[in-house]
Amino acid sequence: MKLFDVAILGASISGASLGACLGMEAVEVVMIDKNSFPRRKACGEGLSNIGIDALERMGLQAKKTLSGSLKETEDATAEITALRSTIKAERELLERERKANSNQLTLIASERAKLAVALKEYDGRSKGRK
Repeated sequence: MKLFDVAILGASISGASLGACLGMEAVEVVMIDKNSFPRRKACGEGLSNIGIDALERMGLQAKKTLSGSLKETEDATAEITALRSTIKAERELLERERKANSNQLTLIASERAKLAVALKEYDGRSKGRK
């Protein structure tokens, strides 16, 4: 059985970064993760410039074109926030309209019930006249 200096549980961004740094220092590393790679989820695709700089300080080459600039990230975040606000406002409007429609349906049902009672009374009176 092969022995390792370090076992890292979890080989995602943090574990993989640690493993790479230790490996560059000739430390025998084994990384254990419950998932197989590559994963079918976004994991590290949205690194900010700070994250890319950290990878480069670890001696790992990062492509800055993957994350774009911090300004682009801030712009996208602002756009997402604006879209969320719009969606929230639309949901609130739909809820108000639903409640108004529900109130109108209740009013209509009440008026129908009154008409049904009035028709019954009318029918009863008209039968009595014959």
